Amino acid sequence: GLVPAAFLAIPLFDVSIFKIGIPLIFLLVSLYIFGVTLGLLVTSGLIRFGPSFENIAWASLFFLAPLGCIYYPVEILPEWLQLIAKLLPLVHLFEEMRSILIYDIVNYHSVLKACLISFVYFIIGIIVFYVSYNGAKKRGTLINMGEWLHKFIEKIKKFESKPFIVSNFLNKEEVKLFQNLYNE
Repeated sequence: GLVPAAFLAIPLFDVSIFKIGIPLIFLLVSLYIFGVTLGLLVTSGLIRFGPSFENIAWASLFFLAPLGCIYYPVEILPEWLQLIAKLLPLVHLFEEMRSILIYDIVNYHSVLKACLISFVYFIIGIIVFYVSYNGAKKRGTLINMGEWLHKFIEKIKKFESKPFIVSNFLNKEEVKLFQNLYNE
């Protein structure tokens, strides 16, 4: 995680994220909230469209890296793309981290902006999730997801007689837990 990377970066690159101080907490919380939001949106897509949405989910994450300006300043992007990128909290987060580390200046307005943008996306993510979940309940597609669990349990039952395979896949307690959940 973060601590080993930080302790490697200090002697190797003479850069310490601990110099960021208290704003680091807000920046990391904002980053975490945005990550949870992405998880909610991907889960919503999977609930609504099923496993075929997985390709779209992976592709969307690949678009976030260049737009989030994780590896370079936002000024490198063309102006029209900068406008789109600034709608993401990632840009504000990483730009502020760069500003603190390079110029030793904390712009609390940018920190607050990143937190607010993350929070707005989080609220949108919750709304989209509930809409997808309620739609799936009405259509009855949540039951179809239960069929996957049933097939999974049936495959495990076949492996119960082969302890080596079960021990590499699930231990006996986990197999019993799945069986009890399914039989309830």
